[in-house]
Amino acid sequence: AGHDTTAFALAVGLYFLCKNPEIQEKARQEALAVFGKPGADKRVPITHEQLKQIPFIESIIKEAMRYYPSVSRLPSRINQVELEVNGITIPKNQILTLEMIHFSRSAKYWENPDEFDPYRFYNTTTKDMKHSFAWSTFGGGQRLCIGKDFS
Repeated sequence: AGHDTTAFALAVGLYFLCKNPEIQEKARQEALAVFGKPGADKRVPITHEQLKQIPFIESIIKEAMRYYPSVSRLPSRINQVELEVNGITIPKNQILTLEMIHFSRSAKYWENPDEFDPYRFYNTTTKDMKHSFAWSTFGGGQRLCIGKDFS
């Protein structure tokens, strides 16, 4: 995972925690329940197993990544043939790209897309989504982000 994209996602998540005290408190309670309070040295050792036990905090990060994608667009492609999409003809040899914000803020795929709502990811899977690419923060197929599992 690139440090810029990870830092951006965490910064957006912290921003929304500051704006939503009730979400912040639920996340705080989950963190305390799983990780406990810091010791005298102010450190809290975190294990990989514990990271699997914080579904609400994970949903906050996923929602932050949906709301403000760290990567604004997927890599461009040049169409090899003329295409017709929704009645619009796209001539051959045009540069095509997918703007992530159009998926992540579309009412076609998300209920209340302009609201920050981590509950849309809480206790759900990507299989529950209306379209498999509606939340495609890490891309897909051959161009899937190699840092997906690390992040």
